[in-house]
Amino acid sequence: MPIITIHNPIKWEYKVLEIVSAQSVSGTGFLSELSGSWADFTGGQSATMANKISSGEGICKKKLRLECALMGGNAIIGTDIDYSEVGGGKGMLMVCMSGTAIKLALENDNFADKRNILTLLSDKVGELNSLPSLEFGDYYK
Repeated sequence: MPIITIHNPIKWEYKVLEIVSAQSVSGTGFLSELSGSWADFTGGQSATMANKISSGEGICKKKLRLECALMGGNAIIGTDIDYSEVGGGKGMLMVCMSGTAIKLALENDNFADKRNILTLLSDKVGELNSLPSLEFGDYYK
């Protein structure tokens, strides 16, 4: 499912559904903090912290895609990513993403290569939505 930052993609035909958002908050841990402090002291890069941020981005993308799919969408446009430290200096990294869920008109030739997979995704989401008593939060436990 495409996640893009462009607000109005050229030659895309779609219906706007709703805003989608996701958050990931990860503790850095003592060794990560020590590694990050050493990198800060020496002026180097902290691969450990970069991996934590990358992991947070991945989690947010999965959550955005799921939220979009559950409302019948098949792409997300106008995506924004924000990063922050939370927890009052306790070493918690937060990644937040938001965008606009859309339903692409799949008959458009721009999506010929993705038509089958997006149609399959839509069918599978329909099956999930027909299951009894599922709550959105249950997918993340």
